[in-house]
Amino acid sequence: MGSSGADPHRLRLHRPIVLFDLATNRLVEAKILLPGVTTLERLIAALRERVAARQYALLAAAPSPNQSAVLETLVNVEEGRRVSRLDRLRKSPTDVSSTGLVKALDRHVELRDLGAAGWDLSAVPPGKIAALARFAHAARPGRCRTFRAVRQD
Repeated sequence: MGSSGADPHRLRLHRPIVLFDLATNRLVEAKILLPGVTTLERLIAALRERVAARQYALLAAAPSPNQSAVLETLVNVEEGRRVSRLDRLRKSPTDVSSTGLVKALDRHVELRDLGAAGWDLSAVPPGKIAALARFAHAARPGRCRTFRAVRQD
C-alpha cells in the first residue's frame, strides 16, 4: 500500500470494501496468491475492531475524571422530574420570547460548562464523532447508560 501512494492515516476513513479492494489490488500487483479472500476479510474486520477500540479509548480518555462524573449524571432522572438532564439539554427552548431567550442562554452556558470544547478529539475521524453525536441525540438516556457499560468491558 505504501508504493501506491495511499496514506495510512487516510485509510482509517475508508469503508471495509475500499480497504479490501486496496489490499487485493496490492496483492495482485505483487503477484501474491495468499492470503485468500476469507483470510483478508477477517484481517480487515480485526483491524477495524482494533481501530474502533482505540477510538473509543481515546473518546473515553478525553474528559477529566470530574467531567466524566458530570457526564454520567446526565442520564439519571432526578427526583421529582420526568426526564433526565440529558433530555432537557438536547431540546432547545421553543418559545419565542424573552424567557425563551433566557432559557436558551442558560442551556448554552450549561452545555459550555461541560467542557467538551477543550477535548482533543483530533485522532478520531469526524465521521465517527458525527455518528456518535447522532446516536446520542436520538437515543434514550437508558440506552446511553447501557452503551457506556458495554464499552467499559
